[in-house]
Amino acid sequence: MRRIKDIEKSAIQTNLNKTFEFLRKYNRKRKGTIISQYPTINSIDIEFKRAYRKFLYETSEILLKGPPAKYQHLAYGMIKPFKIQSNDELYEARYGACQVTTKIGSGFNSVGELCELDLNFNGSSGYYRSLLPLSEYSDSPVNYILGEAFKVGKSTRFHGYIPIDLNDHKLAFYDYNYKKHKYLVVDSLTPVDHSQFEKAIEAVIYSFGLLSGSLSRDELIILHHSDPRFRKITGFQFRKVEDTIRSSLDTVNPREHKEYEKLDKTIHFSEQDFSKLVSTCFNELPFKRAVRIITQSRNLPQEIKAAAFFVGLETIKNLIITKNEEKIRSFKNPKDANKLVNDCKSLVYEIDDSKFNFKQRVINKLDQLDDIGNNESFLLSFELMGLKLNSEEKKCIKKRNRFLHGNIPFENEPENVKNKELNKISLRTHSLVTSLILKYARCSCYLKNNLRYFDLIGGEDKIKEPLFKKI
Repeated sequence: MRRIKDIEKSAIQTNLNKTFEFLRKYNRKRKGTIISQYPTINSIDIEFKRAYRKFLYETSEILLKGPPAKYQHLAYGMIKPFKIQSNDELYEARYGACQVTTKIGSGFNSVGELCELDLNFNGSSGYYRSLLPLSEYSDSPVNYILGEAFKVGKSTRFHGYIPIDLNDHKLAFYDYNYKKHKYLVVDSLTPVDHSQFEKAIEAVIYSFGLLSGSLSRDELIILHHSDPRFRKITGFQFRKVEDTIRSSLDTVNPREHKEYEKLDKTIHFSEQDFSKLVSTCFNELPFKRAVRIITQSRNLPQEIKAAAFFVGLETIKNLIITKNEEKIRSFKNPKDANKLVNDCKSLVYEIDDSKFNFKQRVINKLDQLDDIGNNESFLLSFELMGLKLNSEEKKCIKKRNRFLHGNIPFENEPENVKNKELNKISLRTHSLVTSLILKYARCSCYLKNNLRYFDLIGGEDKIKEPLFKKI
């Protein structure tokens, strides 16, 4: 009992009252007047109401100005930027309506959807909060990263608040339920401008998606606050974003790890390592590109998915090799390499051209004398990260060129055999690339072997490898 009291006392206080209050307000139907440069819709009435991933709207009749036919191809101005004056609030549809239906029999009024809507949102520096919907079929962050205790009002959650350190920016990541809806929340705990906060949201969501197997998106709400306690909302932005991607390809699974290994306690992905993962994603674009490729490719058809995973593997491999270029070159001193290359070129130049089919090709090859071969670089990248490969993993890596150049293995096999073999390659490549990503970010965890997992649940037990591997 005392321990519970101590946790409640030390729990981080998080203010969501104004957020929920604002959500209640902006979910109601609102009325306003359009402000537009197009005379056909300027000053007409509009009603708009929040729906999932959009605002639904309906306008009054268009105005017979212009003449109207001049703006017909623009839905009379509705697909161009306009503002809505609603009492003392000025909303802005920066890109106009994303879907418009014009009712010819009703005086050319229109109904449709707004996929982005702002209120007093100028992107200035401040304290931002973002909310993304978390599907009922997706697990909360606390299932992967334990986090710290936090308090919302009088309610205390013993785990789930994940601090993130991006050096110049401090963030918090957690989930919370409101009116039967679950949200992923990212807070900026230090002042940040909008563009940097958007970049931080992306780093957090893609990092969590890498671990959990599901990339939560669909819609994004961003609230701007003037104070670090999130008491006063000074700006609002809503927009529809890419579809959520759900998959069963999680990278870590602490609960399954505990059950399978019969452990006394659950070993979660640490908050410190998650912070490292997000920070690397935030600061290094090629790294974020590799993470994005993996998280966005998990639900693609088998042959495309395998090719995409190999592209992700190539991306992170190139990053590792580039970072370690000086110590893995054949020559310690680049000047020695250049001298030898030039000496060899001189010898080739002296040979009569008639001896060659393609003399320039030989000269060009000499420029690569100090470079690492592509096959060697893949194996070397794992070695540099302290990861040992078994024979099957090495065989899998050798298959990459067939996928990257559009040649799909097993094309002449029956469809069920082809899909099964392609699935094996995809699952193994997924484990290979995620292990490199996590090691590059200096993370330590028990990596889930999805190839072994599906082998077990399929009742085959043919993959003689650990289900969880410590990296």
